[in-house]
Amino acid sequence: MIQETVQIFKSSYAKLGIKLTYLPIDKNLFIQGDPAKIQQVFFHLLANSKTALEGAKKKEITIRTQAIGSQFLSLKIQDTGIGIKEEYRTKIYDAFFTTHTNKDNRGLGLSVVTKIVKAHHGSVNYENNIDGNGVTFFIRIPLLRK
Repeated sequence: MIQETVQIFKSSYAKLGIKLTYLPIDKNLFIQGDPAKIQQVFFHLLANSKTALEGAKKKEITIRTQAIGSQFLSLKIQDTGIGIKEEYRTKIYDAFFTTHTNKDNRGLGLSVVTKIVKAHHGSVNYENNIDGNGVTFFIRIPLLRK
C-alpha cells in the first residue's frame, strides 16, 4: 500500500524537483484497519511535505518503515522543508489551522491524519530535523495479530 502511494506521487513530484524515496523493510507486515483510510494518511502527509518544500534548496521526502517488536508498524516521513515553528507546536493538529497562504489549503490535513491514526489505535508525533532543515513525522499503527 505504501509503495502504491509513493508511485502515485513520484512522477508528479519529480517534475517539481522533489526526490521521493521509499525505504521499506524487507518483509510484508499487515496492519489492523482500513487500508483506504491509512492511504489517506500518506496522501495528507506527502501533500504537507510538498508544501513545506516550496522554496527549499534541497527538495527531498523520505519514507521509512520498520517493525517495532511484533506490535507496531512505524512509519517515518521526513522532508527537507521549512520545519515547524515552536509557536505552532500545539496548533498543527487542529482542524482549519494552517500557516500556508495558498487559498486551496484548508488546514485539515494533520487533523484528518490524527483522527484516522487514533481511530486505528496508533499515534502521530513529529520532530524538527536536527540539522534545522525539515521535519520528520512518526506514525505508529498496530500490526495485525495472528
